[in-house]
Amino acid sequence: MNNEDEYWPRSAEDRERWAALRAWEPERLEPHIPALLAWLKTGDAGSEEAAAALLPLEYALVVPIRSILKGGDARWKAAVLERLVADMPKDIALELAPDLLTLAMSASESDLEEGVDELAEDMLARWL
Repeated sequence: MNNEDEYWPRSAEDRERWAALRAWEPERLEPHIPALLAWLKTGDAGSEEAAAALLPLEYALVVPIRSILKGGDARWKAAVLERLVADMPKDIALELAPDLLTLAMSASESDLEEGVDELAEDMLARWL
């Protein structure tokens, strides 16, 4: 994050910095997509703030989200689906339909434990 470290939220409760971050232009925020996606794993108030900051980035999120959905961290997948993908506009969310279908049809054991398969099914049913 280099010279922007001073602007980055220090904790989930750092409301002032989270508000400032949400006001950033998409071009300024895009390089920070991986770090913001990592906040989603925490499940704390920071994950809600991170999701709010990420949602306006729309299509820039498809590839990083796809990478998470293809990965092995079921808890992260569930968090991304619940806090981000569920609130995306339909046209952007549909870009992830093949990945959601894979999760719904052939989820791993850990995905099943976290309910990733059911989340994926629910989203597909809503959008298709």
